[in-house]
Amino acid sequence: MDQSDRIDIKKLALATCVPVIIMFVAMVFKPLWRDEYFTMYHGDVTKSLAYLVDLRWGHAVHPPAYHFLLWLWTHVFAHPVAQKFLSLLFLLVGGAVINRLTPADKKRTVWVFMLMSLGSWWVIYFATEIRPYVLNFVLASITVFLTPKLLENKPSKSVWVIWLIAGALLSLTHYFSALWVASLGLVIGLTHLRQGSFFRFAVMGVMSCLSLLPLALWLNYSLPRMNPESMATDASFWADFQTAAHQFLRGLIVKTFGSNPLFTFLGFGGLIAAVRGKEPVYRTLLYAAILTVCIGFTIHLAWVDMVKERAFIVIMPAILFILADHCANIEHKFMKYLPWVTAVMPVLFLGEYLKNKEKLGDLHDLIASYGIVCESSEILAYYRPSKPAEFFKFATNRILNFEQSGFSSQPKIFDLRDATSKVQGDCPVIAAGLLLPKRDQVMIDEAVTLLETLGYDMESVEAHHFGKSRNILWVKKQNTMK
Repeated sequence: MDQSDRIDIKKLALATCVPVIIMFVAMVFKPLWRDEYFTMYHGDVTKSLAYLVDLRWGHAVHPPAYHFLLWLWTHVFAHPVAQKFLSLLFLLVGGAVINRLTPADKKRTVWVFMLMSLGSWWVIYFATEIRPYVLNFVLASITVFLTPKLLENKPSKSVWVIWLIAGALLSLTHYFSALWVASLGLVIGLTHLRQGSFFRFAVMGVMSCLSLLPLALWLNYSLPRMNPESMATDASFWADFQTAAHQFLRGLIVKTFGSNPLFTFLGFGGLIAAVRGKEPVYRTLLYAAILTVCIGFTIHLAWVDMVKERAFIVIMPAILFILADHCANIEHKFMKYLPWVTAVMPVLFLGEYLKNKEKLGDLHDLIASYGIVCESSEILAYYRPSKPAEFFKFATNRILNFEQSGFSSQPKIFDLRDATSKVQGDCPVIAAGLLLPKRDQVMIDEAVTLLETLGYDMESVEAHHFGKSRNILWVKKQNTMK
């Protein structure tokens, strides 16, 4: 076989410019949606740290590490696009740590892993959003590259320090991530025990428990404030299992293997080696991933909804590492096509990367079309009757004062449920219902009833629906305006 039968790192790096460009374009142009506003709500710089810890983070469904980092970042970079760039910082810092952890003879693995990760749905999609999942991916990747060192007889002190920091931050970013930290620590410890060293098993156990201690302390504070039962569904066991399995398999097959099918094909031998137990590092990572999934499914089916497609991001670096390490060390006649596939595949996922669920841009355009008459106007807001109620007020203010709406000053927003009279002014927009459930007729009917109670003739009012009725503007019909 000639040199073209190995991965050409330079050509692969050049091809990876395509997914990176797509990622940047999507970061700038992809509209915000409900979950991002929720994250911004938790990183709200208008509130003190004490306020956020007490009244927002303590009740949240995610632990606070990312919220705290976003809060710090937003003090300097407040624009939503700049907030997304926090994910780029995570990628740069994580890449530097991984590169430092890896010995010289494994640098090809590092490069293949990083380049394939940059072309992966898991990195591109979540880098386009103000959410914690790129931080999850990066921290999980660091634990993956720590695994070969933790399987050694005497890991260095720096390895243990990085394990403690990465494990603690990862667990404090997402509860599902704590399952990965615990599972990986257990599998590494059991590997040492199989080799006859109870001491190394005990040390790994202690260090894993220490990395999870900050999360345990946070749960002691937060859990009494949360209501996990509210996240449970009324679905049957089988229906719940089918939903969870669909989420997992879609994430694994479509979003991981499907991000680059040729990379999956070329690296699949690594997964086979892991199953057969021929490569200790591969086997450890695969078993830890399987254990994480099994525990997650058990909690999901027995107690509270925990399985979401995005939660599995924490095991994907382990899968990608196995594929990347195998590809970096083999020769195959199809290797010369890998850069081409790497450049093409992100283009096929453009619909995902530029997804516009809420259609808020169209809503802003409609308000802006009425011109200056709507500046400093009065608008009634129908707030979704869900907790936390404060979030929907926060998000409505952000959306109706967003740059695309054309306002240079904040409109006066009044709670529709508390209103006693019609809004004043010449702006055609009467009311807005934002971030509602998709096509929820019960909420729509309630809003209409409240408007009728205020004296509005709904025959002269037109409802404009955006994003499958997730967002609605009630506007006076032009021929009824004075």
